[in-house]
Amino acid sequence: MTQATKPGMRLPTRFGVRLAVMVVIGIVVGLAGWLIVRTPAVAVLCGVSVLSVGMIIWSLAQRWGLNSEQTKEVARAEPIDAGMQELLIAIVAIGSFAGILALLVLNQLPGRHIASVVGLIGVFASWAMLHAMYAECYARIYYLDPHGGLDFNDDAAPMFSDFYYFAFTIGMTFAVSDDSVTDNAVRRLVLRHGLLSFLFGALILGAVINLVTSAAT
Repeated sequence: MTQATKPGMRLPTRFGVRLAVMVVIGIVVGLAGWLIVRTPAVAVLCGVSVLSVGMIIWSLAQRWGLNSEQTKEVARAEPIDAGMQELLIAIVAIGSFAGILALLVLNQLPGRHIASVVGLIGVFASWAMLHAMYAECYARIYYLDPHGGLDFNDDAAPMFSDFYYFAFTIGMTFAVSDDSVTDNAVRRLVLRHGLLSFLFGALILGAVINLVTSAAT
């Protein structure tokens, strides 16, 4: 019996369940925001920000402290195919960020100071959500593949914190650091992740400039 299944411990909530729950919560918050401020753009920003922040907190809260055996079991228990999981990751992350950016660029934000704060939270939360979800994808592929596809230069089996480190390093540098990619399929996944990270970096810079300019005027 692994530590992940010993009495008193539960497997973390699965990706699809978390995503569905946070989408519903995001919609509810967005509707509530619209009822309060009567500004659709701000309501959308609130909903997207809550979705992104919720996904990050939920992922880290349930996975950061898991050891290697628990990480392995959780990764293998995920029912969604790795390819489908990556597709959902890309759709949710890009969709969230594109919605925020479009609202900012089109300058459809009455009450700009409130919108700017919410927009900044949404922008960076969408960025972090992308990499947190990719970390789960790397963990799943690593433990489903007998060869792993990643070498962390450590004799110990990797934990979720190692995969977060790997994913966020790509997010901040568009490259791997001291880890090695040893499988073609994982290398292609890293390439797609790096391209999305570069796109996000460029869009974040534009969004922040737009937000600061709008707030100043």
